[in-house]
Amino acid sequence: MVSQGSGGEREERDGLFRLLSSAASEGIIILGDLHIVEANNAFARLFGCAVGGVIGQPLASFIAPEFRESVARHIASSSEKPHDVRGRRKDGSTFDIEIIIKRIVYRGEPSLGCVLRDISERKEIDRLKSEFVSIVSHELRTPLTSIRGSLGLMEAGAVGDLPPKARELTRIARQNADRLIRLINDILDLEKIEAGKIQLQIAALDASDLVESTVAELRGMAELYKVSFEMDVACCEPLAGDRDRVVQILTNLLSNAVKFSPEGGTVRVSIGPGSAGYLRFAVRDQGQGISREQQGRLFARFEQLEAANTRRRGGTGLGLAISRSLVEQQGGRIGVESSPGVGSEFWFELPLVPAPGVHEIRGAEDAAPGVLVVEDDDAVARVLGIILHRAGHSVTRANSLAEARAALAARCPSAILLDMKLPDGSGFDLLDHIVETPGLEKVPVVVLSGVEPAFDHRTRSDRIVEWLIKPFAERELLRALSDAIAGRTDPRRARRRSA
Repeated sequence: MVSQGSGGEREERDGLFRLLSSAASEGIIILGDLHIVEANNAFARLFGCAVGGVIGQPLASFIAPEFRESVARHIASSSEKPHDVRGRRKDGSTFDIEIIIKRIVYRGEPSLGCVLRDISERKEIDRLKSEFVSIVSHELRTPLTSIRGSLGLMEAGAVGDLPPKARELTRIARQNADRLIRLINDILDLEKIEAGKIQLQIAALDASDLVESTVAELRGMAELYKVSFEMDVACCEPLAGDRDRVVQILTNLLSNAVKFSPEGGTVRVSIGPGSAGYLRFAVRDQGQGISREQQGRLFARFEQLEAANTRRRGGTGLGLAISRSLVEQQGGRIGVESSPGVGSEFWFELPLVPAPGVHEIRGAEDAAPGVLVVEDDDAVARVLGIILHRAGHSVTRANSLAEARAALAARCPSAILLDMKLPDGSGFDLLDHIVETPGLEKVPVVVLSGVEPAFDHRTRSDRIVEWLIKPFAERELLRALSDAIAGRTDPRRARRRSA
């Protein structure tokens, strides 16, 4: 605990701290050894306590139990980004809070400065907004489907030949119905992605095949804009991703490049090595370029630069926001390099499929005992490793029962993510090994499977604390893992969940 100093000095410092923080509407505290040594009145009000009753209390007392592990990892990572969790008031009720933590020196000792905000209203607004968008979008889809279908039949001559003017008006109406349908689909996609409900089918993918098929689909559009494609493939290693979603990302980037290239221009798409363990896709156009100030707005919702030109070219302002979310959901990153007058290059990186075998994906130096991922699909294992690494876990991977037993002999993990169908047997065989091996009997297991659970009520099933059906959302996986680690000494009865 940080030394409190003499009575006079402490009173003077307490007074100065409260004077500086009294005007703040956010809760402000200073932590020493994760215990509160200073707090302002707003923090006390936020949690229904008196300031005097807050000093000396551990931070964990004010965090809902299911989020304490998450906060501990956030502190260990030294991240200063806002972190959304649920706070716990004195009366035991919980509410949504945002916590920002920064390492500081206070009274000559390493400490943590924390700012906490009540975001219950913001969360409720977000929930209502998402619900409203979803309901309205779904309600629009049904009549639009019939309108678009009817217009398409009329345009194709199903009701007889139309006069030229009527046929042109029908074509215009059908094109705008298509545009409205695309907008609705984009909104629904973005809402699902940001709510963590998107389902990804991760597999090993051929990058050149993805690019070739996407370019083939867009050649008609390129001819309309009098733009040509050029491909440069410098790397053919398989990547780990969802085929449909990677094609969606490429389609967004390539169609934007076509729209904003001059007549006679060339759109160049390349594949090459990215950061260590990643494959890089890049799409370069010969357009007007984008200033550094505008680049910061590109990946936000409904952002369209150069409004007059955008209206002429069409678009909803959602494509890049969706692309960013899809790339991040698959463990990658996306960006742009551009200057006015020299065109733009949009790029994204996705993880490569690693060579099979036991290997360590290292997390933070002070991370807790790692997570053992027992998964024979290289693409799925790679993505799981990236997700867990970003959450602060160190990860050991095994692609068979034999490798899993060897990994367990070398190190006892904090939890196991277990695929039930392995090349040399069933995941239940590993559960038997865990129960029978001293020191492993309390390790919790989260099953990742493509099939529903069918327990035989043997002792080995008691180790399973949760059963997730593939595919599952990232946040659902991390929640299940956090629950398993937090309750490892008292494993709960297995539950079936599907993201």
